[in-house]
Amino acid sequence: PKLAMYSLDLQPGWGPYANALGCHFVAPLDVSTATPKSIVRACGDRPIDVMVISYLFIYCTDARTADLMHHLLVNDLVKVLFVSERTENQDIVGLLEQRGLAVVPLLPQRSKDQRQLLVLDPKRRERTAGEPDLAFPNVPFARGT
Repeated sequence: PKLAMYSLDLQPGWGPYANALGCHFVAPLDVSTATPKSIVRACGDRPIDVMVISYLFIYCTDARTADLMHHLLVNDLVKVLFVSERTENQDIVGLLEQRGLAVVPLLPQRSKDQRQLLVLDPKRRERTAGEPDLAFPNVPFARGT
């Protein structure tokens, strides 16, 4: 089955890029005032498999945003967050982990690199023995950065 992927943004200009990735695009949406209900409503009251978070956490790294993400995930309104950020360190990671969410880095972890992450309810995360700590190496971008 096709995944229901959504990218929600304050800036409508990102729409063509999100659509090119196969995401439904919703804008404008201000996460600083959004509620779980308003996010689900903005997505047409449809299930959200993947919510793409792109360059949000450099602006919204606070308890309210972490609470919002936690509520969306543990109440099964969103199955997983795919996070893409500009900087290697995301202050919100600690806030998400404090709320019991699983934060999975997708880039090699030779040093702490949180530019690409999955965030999910830990009951959705299944790991097998010996599984590496990344989903894909993203080489050469990750090299030397």
